[in-house]
Amino acid sequence: RAYPDVVAAVVAEEMARDADLVCVTPSTLYATGLAGVFAKYPERCFDPGMEEQHALTLAAGLALGGKKPVVAYQSTFFQRAFDQLMHDVCFLDKPVLLLLYRSGFAGYDNPTHHGIYDLAYLRGVPNLRLCYPKDRYEAERMVREELRALEGPTAILMPYGPAEELDETVLLETPESFALPEVDYIGHELVLCAVGNRYRAALEAVEALRARGVDAGLVNLRYLKPLPEAFLAEELRGAKRIVTLEEGVLEGGVGSALTALAADHGLVAQWLRIGLPCTFVEPGSNAELARIHRLDGPGGLERIVARWPELA
Repeated sequence: RAYPDVVAAVVAEEMARDADLVCVTPSTLYATGLAGVFAKYPERCFDPGMEEQHALTLAAGLALGGKKPVVAYQSTFFQRAFDQLMHDVCFLDKPVLLLLYRSGFAGYDNPTHHGIYDLAYLRGVPNLRLCYPKDRYEAERMVREELRALEGPTAILMPYGPAEELDETVLLETPESFALPEVDYIGHELVLCAVGNRYRAALEAVEALRARGVDAGLVNLRYLKPLPEAFLAEELRGAKRIVTLEEGVLEGGVGSALTALAADHGLVAQWLRIGLPCTFVEPGSNAELARIHRLDGPGGLERIVARWPELA
């Protein structure tokens, strides 16, 4: 199942529980999985047409009226509503949940359809929280918990394609644990921090390093803005090398945020940021593009060993 279908099921459940929840999407029912929700709750669902700006201003108005809007976009088209995000939603600091699909590579459509710039341009928006699940179970839990405790603007970013099913035990985590990054391996020679759908690649690279005897750790960040700085500073303080892996441009990305965190907290380590250059990317299957740009497990491992040959 694709992420839109997984998340739409949670949205439908929560709309049955909470009459204040409403849905908005700008003419993208086909890509956001919300057709069933719109059919079940027609009086609480709104499609203003291919008007990304108006859709977000509409959501802001609904929030001002006491509703809790869920607004679903394809990530690349959300760029059109940046002004409304800044002035109508985040300046007012109202409860609006943004579901941004096709974050990262977006397949064969078009070079401009890739959502590889979203983290870079969203990180600087005040009052906006950013989350990125590693698989369907984290996505389900993030959406459900955000809808039950929504207080301000929050965006959940999700990739294109089938939702991986990596770790169902996340559904059993305590709220306190789930609110923090997930530490899968503790390492002192190297720690790899993974963003969202690059988790599987990061896991493959870390397990390959550990099989070679390298004391390598793995962190699934989950919450990208604001970063849980105290937790991450403590977790990364003893690492000799820190690597970040993200399916987005490096300029202004999560790797940049973590290196800034390191500077602010006096962390002494060697760094490697793995991501994309600030360019337009050709169409292609997500797996093919990840391989070409060395964002998959073997490619990530290759980059790490090229940076530190002593780990080979």
